[in-house]
Amino acid sequence: SLDREPTDLCTIVREILDRFSGQLSAAGVVVQCDAPDSLPFELDRFRFEQVFTNLITNAIRFALGGPVTIRLRAAPDYTEITFEESGTGIAE
Repeated sequence: SLDREPTDLCTIVREILDRFSGQLSAAGVVVQCDAPDSLPFELDRFRFEQVFTNLITNAIRFALGGPVTIRLRAAPDYTEITFEESGTGIAE
């Protein structure tokens, strides 16, 4: 089950990036975050942090020092989060 609560999606993403800044730097991974100042959203913070942390730790392991680009965007009917990294990818 999900425990949804109103929050600011951009704040959560920035907090997670701050938490991993040392590890990202040590791995040579440069993160560009293209996001508005604020993006109100209702979500289960714990679950979101699990997913986003997994993406960040995968980038640390597999981006091989390449760049990571994160974009957050609000559209009229949905919110979009894009996470791009330059790693080797998943084999077919």
